Amino acid sequence: MTRLSQSAKLVFIKLLHINWKMCVLLLFNLQVRDNPSGDYESMYRHMSKGSWTFSDQDHGWSVSDCTAEGLKCCLLLSMLPPEIVGKRWNLKGYMMRSISYFLFRQVQHTIALSKIFLTT
Repeated sequence: MTRLSQSAKLVFIKLLHINWKMCVLLLFNLQVRDNPSGDYESMYRHMSKGSWTFSDQDHGWSVSDCTAEGLKCCLLLSMLPPEIVGKRWNLKGYMMRSISYFLFRQVQHTIALSKIFLTT
């Protein structure tokens, strides 16, 4: 019985590590990396770099609720050891892009601040 529980524990830990790594890859691959192409403001689009969407990057329409959840996941992942998460990701870059997105959405009518956030 003890041997079975130890082997089951090892299998569970291995699956947990694999699932964490898959979650991390999914989270980082779904963040929007660029703004829409062309003059997106004339087409009534907003900045979407650093946000998360309902589905994937190709969807392109940024959603603040999804971005908040993505940022929350990045913050939680930054507290986990690299043995669980996998290689050390540039979490600061992912978090800074999403924070810039939020600040842009709040202060988009302030020209000086929006220029600062568009460059990050």
